[in-house]
Parts: sequence; structure tokens; C-alpha cells
Amino acid sequence: MLGLVCIGLAGCESRQPSILLFVSDTTRADAVSAASAPTVEALAAEGVRYRRAFSHAPWTLPSHVSLFSGTLPTQHGVGARSVHAPESLEMLAERLQAKGYQTIGLSENPWVSSDFNLDQGFDEFAFIRRTSHDRFRSSLDEALAEVDPDRPVFLFVNVMDAHEPYRHVDGNPFAPPSLSPEATNSAARRAEQSMCQADADLRDQAVAWSLYLGGLSRADRKLASTIDALQARDPSRELISIFTSDHGQHFGEHGLTNHLFSVHQELLHVPLVVHGAPRTDAVEIDEPVALGDLADTIVGWAGGGREPLPTRSEAGVVSELTEFETLGAHAPAVAIMARARGPCDRSAPVFGDMRSLIRYPLKLMWFSDYPPALYDLSADPTESNDLSGRRAEDARRLMGELETRTESLARVEAPTRPSRGPSDEVLQRLRELGYLEAPEPTAVRP
Repeated sequence: MLGLVCIGLAGCESRQPSILLFVSDTTRADAVSAASAPTVEALAAEGVRYRRAFSHAPWTLPSHVSLFSGTLPTQHGVGARSVHAPESLEMLAERLQAKGYQTIGLSENPWVSSDFNLDQGFDEFAFIRRTSHDRFRSSLDEALAEVDPDRPVFLFVNVMDAHEPYRHVDGNPFAPPSLSPEATNSAARRAEQSMCQADADLRDQAVAWSLYLGGLSRADRKLASTIDALQARDPSRELISIFTSDHGQHFGEHGLTNHLFSVHQELLHVPLVVHGAPRTDAVEIDEPVALGDLADTIVGWAGGGREPLPTRSEAGVVSELTEFETLGAHAPAVAIMARARGPCDRSAPVFGDMRSLIRYPLKLMWFSDYPPALYDLSADPTESNDLSGRRAEDARRLMGELETRTESLARVEAPTRPSRGPSDEVLQRLRELGYLEAPEPTAVRP
């Protein structure tokens, strides 16, 4: 299944490759293994695995805009000034469309939808609810039904199987066998609500982690089906398959759950595997890379280029989080920040804006409301030992670099507010995921 089907067929090398960009939402790098993601591991065995890939934001919307546009959150402003991607951004799908690609998007995440203008450049873009493998495959086949076999395809897929809420699903090989489905779900609910609680039950977090791994395994099965579907439509065309994630997830580390309150490694360090790109040998890359560099690299491959994804050993990787409150009137009411304000003390660095600069092995974390922190990721991958006091010169140097990098960026003009808000379907899905407040009861007139 994973081999280059094109090998040995005449004329194959002159044709543009089809390209798959598959995002398993909320998947941290250390969750991927032969047990949880065998398809990903098979791709990595034949392709390129990036051991230190980093997202530019710890939640879906700004991360995807950076992935598609190659710009930092400070530049595009999505997640800070607006929840709608500016029309002036040149997105990956638009650039591939200009190169003759058929561009198709399939997303289970309501943030990644036309409601927030993330369908720019796609000929077809469908938002579907998180669903079973069989229903996903049906939606995929429908999306590919009108594909012209004489033209290359760019297919973007986002699946939500690894995203909370975490609940029992039959057939999950990672679920604790000693717990009933009801007990499993109760433990997962407690884990999801244990943010900033010093006495949070680690057993509950372990249960949630087991459900998370089960979700990743379901996402991996969807990845295999997607590759099969693309190769079946045009067996003679090369296929470049890219597997990654937009961000990770906390499971009690640093006293946190979810993925909206930090720029720690659990959220920024994501898997990245590339299969079928113009590189001959399977290899693992240890130098840091940034997801924002994928757009330029993919466009280069589409045009016949052979340049690999650039490494960031010298430039470093910047990531950013803007507190939800600053969205103001640009966004619907947000429930997650309100939930945090209960258990989280103001002394905990989970409020306000945050940035990080990873110049491996050093990582600087800047907070608008708290002192900065410095970590040596090679010796302290869990970020448990703040070195900002003992290595003050390194902290000052990286702080100056971070300020220079972000202040010198040209901001993209924020879009005017759309004439219509998100659809009822998208709002309901965001509500189910915990992003929105439940609507106030409406009085019924007699």
C-alpha cells in the first residue's frame, strides 16, 4: 500500500505528484508508536520522520492558519484580532490551485471550515462531524468522486478522533480492561475537569490517556483509507503523504489538561512524517523544523523542486498563544477560559498572552503576566527545571531575539467581520467540544 505505485511505469516522473496533507487533530509527538499508529510508522519506515517538529500555536485555528499560510499568529492575527482568516493571506490551497492542482478539503473540526474562512483555495471543502471509519470513508469517496485522473490532487484532511471529550469506544485496545464503560467515562470526565488541581487523580489521567491513544489508532486507520483511496483513483501517479498534527494535549503535566493554556512541549511538539517526497532514502531528522515552513516546501515539490523542509537550528521556532478573552466581539462566548478561572490560581502562568522561542536545546517561554522561563530541552524534556535565574544571560539573549522577531513582522490587515456568523451546525459542534457556553434558556411566550 505504502510503496510508490508509480515506480516502473513509463512517463511517471514527468507528472506532478498528488499531495496528501493529513492532520490528526490534537496529536502530540510522544503518542505516536507502532501500537497506536501503525500506518504512520510504516510511512516513517520508508520516508522522513522529523523528530523535533513544532507547531506555531497550541490550538486549532491559529495553528492551521500558520500551516496554510506560512505566517506566525502575530502576523495573521487569527486567534487574537479575529477568528476569520483574512482574504489577503495567500493560502497553500490557492498556491497549488494556481499550479493546476485539484484542491479538496475534508475536515471534522468545526474551526477548520468555511465558517472561519479556512476554505480559501479549495475547489471543494466539506465539514463533516467526527464519525466512524466507514462513514468517513464514504465521505472521502464522495469528495473524490469527481476528481479528474489526468490532473494531480491536493487533499487536505483533518480528523478529530484524538480530540476530547474522551469516552469509551468499543474495540479500543488501550482501554483499561478492569473498568466498565461507565467507570471509564466517569474517570475521563474527572480528568478533563482537573485542571490546576494539585490533588488531581493520576489514575483518571491514565484512563483519559488510554482513550486518547484509542482515538489516535482510529485516526491512523482513516489515514490508511485515505492513502488507499487516492492511490486507487490514479495508481500511476506519485503520491506525497504528509502526516502531522496542529497541536498536542495536556494530561496532567504542569497541572494542566486541555490545550489552551500553555506553550509547553506537550502542546507544541507534534509528529511529522513525510512519505514519497523527492528524497531517496528513509531518514530521521533530529534538527528542529516548523510546521509553518511546510507550505513553501509543498509548493516547491508540486513544481518539481527537490528541496527538503528547512531545519530551524539557527532561526529557531516561535510559537504564540493569545488568551481567549482578547478575542472580544470577534468570537462567540468561550466556555473553556471560564472553566479555568475556577480552579486556577492567578499565580499559575495559565492566563494572559504567551510566546516561546525554541532554539534547540534551549527554549524561552515569555508571559505577558508572569516572569519568563528558560529550559534546556535536551536535559529536561519535561520542562521541570527553570534555568532563567542561573542562566540569566541566555534568557536575556533569547528574550531580545524573540522581541525583535515578533515586533518586526508585518501584520496582515484584520478582516472586517463577516455578514453572517458561524452556522448552527458549527456552533453546535463547538458547543459539544466545550468551546462555547450553552445557550441561555429562552422564555416561551404564551
